[in-house]
Amino acid sequence: MAAYAAAAKAIAASVIAASALYIHFRGRVRHRFTRQLTDHSTFLAVYNALIYLNSAVPATPYLDLRGFPDAVKLPATTGPRSTPIEAVSLTLLGTKQQSSRRFRNAGQ
Repeated sequence: MAAYAAAAKAIAASVIAASALYIHFRGRVRHRFTRQLTDHSTFLAVYNALIYLNSAVPATPYLDLRGFPDAVKLPATTGPRSTPIEAVSLTLLGTKQQSSRRFRNAGQ
């Protein structure tokens, strides 16, 4: 019985180690050993490896937009440089939001 438990522990440890190595060598950026051990990708390596291996999306940094036909329907103004509708309406109404007195942002 103890031999089965030891074998199960060895199999589990080797699956975790193999998954961590797969995740580590999958990308181009390599962390140093101590950082890789404490990184979230190592803790979630088994889950990440299962997701990566079963994904139909190619492992490229930029994906082709033709693979996502629903994304074409999004307006071109959507993005980090677009102005939110709430800000435009507040500007048109002439109101100004008050900044927090308790929490100060940098530069205020």
